[in-house]
Amino acid sequence: MVQAASSMPAFGWVAPASDDYATLPVAHAFDWSACPPGLDPGEWYLVAFRSIVRAGADHARLAAYDDRAHAEAARSPGFVHYFRGPLTADRECLSFCLWTSRAEARKASGRPGHREAVMLVLEMYDEYRLEFLRVTMARGRSSLRFEPYDRPVTDVAMTDHGPVAMRPARIASLSGSRSAGTDPSLPSAGTMPRTLAATGVVPRPRGSRPRSSVA
Repeated sequence: MVQAASSMPAFGWVAPASDDYATLPVAHAFDWSACPPGLDPGEWYLVAFRSIVRAGADHARLAAYDDRAHAEAARSPGFVHYFRGPLTADRECLSFCLWTSRAEARKASGRPGHREAVMLVLEMYDEYRLEFLRVTMARGRSSLRFEPYDRPVTDVAMTDHGPVAMRPARIASLSGSRSAGTDPSLPSAGTMPRTLAATGVVPRPRGSRPRSSVA
């Protein structure tokens, strides 16, 4: 049974697990054990936002758009929790939003505040990547399990071999496919920058030094 948003204050205790949290898989990036014991069995849809903010980006403007999108999402059916990650010394950030289902996330993505925030991506970020995870608490277990949403559910927990940032060459080769982070819960390609709609990633501007992948 999926948890209702109003019954999920436990996720409010989650915080980054280390200073380099933004380079880690979601399962290890945050201290999920901080959730109070007794979390009922359930399944949730998690959208993770990995980014590298451009040097000189207007942080006040970014925060204002993010606040509006967050407030809008919090009023939407199916919303569970949003965490805005802090910037690291390398201007990296990892944030996430939890929903009761992908269907509810799809509906919320069409709201004005979300669309306005998405349109800042090319202007404010060197890189922006989306990941979509299935989060489950199985009956009889004491820890959450994370796995890519579009893979069949298995009993294997997320490991260090889970979703990570891709090399720019790999990103380019996947342009136009749906296998590298696209999701129907996002705005359509007609309302998003083409690169983000196709791959979930906004690469660095032409001529800049590519960033290697992280484990």
